[in-house]
Amino acid sequence: MTKKAKKKEVPTIVAITHAFWDDFTYKSSLEKLEAFFEKAAVEAKNRRLFVELDSELLNDYLKKEIDFRDGFYKAVRLAKKHGWKVVPLDKTSVVEQFQSPLMLPLRKDFLRRRYLGYNVRERSWARKLKELKAGGSDFVVMHPNHVQGFLIETGIKGKNVVWIDRPRTWIHHGPIRKRLNSKERRKLKRRNQKKSPKPAKRPR
Repeated sequence: MTKKAKKKEVPTIVAITHAFWDDFTYKSSLEKLEAFFEKAAVEAKNRRLFVELDSELLNDYLKKEIDFRDGFYKAVRLAKKHGWKVVPLDKTSVVEQFQSPLMLPLRKDFLRRRYLGYNVRERSWARKLKELKAGGSDFVVMHPNHVQGFLIETGIKGKNVVWIDRPRTWIHHGPIRKRLNSKERRKLKRRNQKKSPKPAKRPR
């Protein structure tokens, strides 16, 4: 008889909003998160927390106490309390493309901005988990609106998601845009090809 292949352990995705607009929702979500992490800390001590932050912001969260309704901040502080290693998912260079005033044209280019903000980031997160061999004792904290795309990129099943908060479709300034589908990606690719300068002809 052939032995069955050992089932690969995958990390648990923890979906929580990083910015809350009302105190009641914020308090309720943080209570759920704290209870979940407290239980997890009892079950296993050597855990890692991968979080949707870049290294600079993560360092601020680890060193400073801030007065802000931020689910990621709370997750980082709880991980620190339990002695878990915290790993940033984002690259500072990618995050800067959204925050720098020099990238104002990108802010108006919603198609490319969605591609970078969702498709590119979620793909890079999946690569990082693979490179660092994330397993069953690890947690991945991200905004609920990234979960679907991240599942696609990693192949992780929905049963491995803990929903502290659910995905949003609308916030105070309008509908939330999601990752590009295949049709939109082809459109962006064609548009980029049109913008690319044609190679100079060789002199005869």
